[in-house]
Amino acid sequence: MRKDDSVNILHGTIKRDVPIPLYYQLKEIILGEIISGNLSAGDYLPTENEFMESYHISRATVRQAMAELVNESYLSRQKGKGTFVSKPKIAEQYINRVETYKEQMNKIGASPTTEVVCCKKAKGSMTVCNALHLPENADVIKLIRIRSIENEPIVIAETYMPYAKCKFVLDHDLVNESLYHILSEVDFTRIVKARRTIESVLASESEAKMLNIHKGDALQIIKTTACNKEDIRIEYTIAKYRGDRNLFVVETQVDL
Repeated sequence: MRKDDSVNILHGTIKRDVPIPLYYQLKEIILGEIISGNLSAGDYLPTENEFMESYHISRATVRQAMAELVNESYLSRQKGKGTFVSKPKIAEQYINRVETYKEQMNKIGASPTTEVVCCKKAKGSMTVCNALHLPENADVIKLIRIRSIENEPIVIAETYMPYAKCKFVLDHDLVNESLYHILSEVDFTRIVKARRTIESVLASESEAKMLNIHKGDALQIIKTTACNKEDIRIEYTIAKYRGDRNLFVVETQVDL
């Protein structure tokens, strides 16, 4: 949709005789257009001046409504271009399950692709060796992959495994084969449980380049430590997800 056309598809009326803030009414109008499908991902919204003229409201009212929708990830801004509807975030539910990325994406109808950036034997750093309960400077397999959806990079996964136990992984096609399925070929390296932590950081220059975002954009980092049935650590992964394209769903059960 052309930027000039977006103003013509907004519907809804701002009422001044109800005790609902004007900015909130405008926010609900825009959100309603997104939910109904009248506004789609990539569509540009009217300018501040167009909103002001159409609804007879102040610039501060427009900015507050737009700012809340940007903060809630419904809208995005591009410097010099305007404000547009964001792509819906990918709901990740694997955070509390031992499940491959491909399996999770297939559940929501997405077809992920993988680019292997690095796959080699290397010396583990202190952090990696501690995470895998290995001696200092132990040999590990270092695997870096970029996972994409519809050619859009979504996550950088940096994975480490003890080389002595997992060297057979290097003989496999890690573009088309699942790492967890490969590890399951040997009973000792079969993953049966994992511990994950989540934190937020800002993208470095190299991370931004790999994910096609800007330096300083938000990343969600999930660190996974996975074990076999003997509780021996087999995998340590640092997965860096684009904050604008992912959200994580955690299901819990209440015992009554």
